Amino acid sequence: AYVPQESLVPFPYLVTDFVVMGVASRLGIFSLPGKSSYKEALEVLEQLGIRHLARRSVTKLSGGEKRLVLIARALMQKPRVLLLDEPTANLDLHNKVRVLRLLRELAGESGIGIAFTTHDPNEALSIADRVVVMDRGTIVFNGRPEELTSSLLERVYGVPLRIIMDGENRHVIVPLRAW
Repeated sequence: AYVPQESLVPFPYLVTDFVVMGVASRLGIFSLPGKSSYKEALEVLEQLGIRHLARRSVTKLSGGEKRLVLIARALMQKPRVLLLDEPTANLDLHNKVRVLRLLRELAGESGIGIAFTTHDPNEALSIADRVVVMDRGTIVFNGRPEELTSSLLERVYGVPLRIIMDGENRHVIVPLRAW
């Protein structure tokens, strides 16, 4: 399944109907989703913490809410691999953490392969088993997160930064005084 960074939804579908569209890839020709698909959609919305949006129009959602609904629709496909372009774009900190936690759980518990793009190295360092860093279309690093160096990231991002350890967690920080 694929979750684009942005998606224009021109029709005012209810969130539940929009999420149920994700089952289309599992249905036979001329088949329609049944009650079980709607029940499943509500469960996925609950899993993402957005069940309260079920009866709202997709066109009336905030950017962050729409992002979560797009992820819910992708999960309805029961994918073996989930590709996401900037999955935390437009999300507040609470929902960003929720999505990253969910992606880590999906990869660990359900065995779904997860690949996502991000401009935030902290997101990759927090959940990835493998990181690929690109600079102007060229791969400059492909390896385990703990092998990533601050000097490489400084070169790619063009700002002074440091990778610090907090227990077993690595974080990229940008000392603002260095600007």
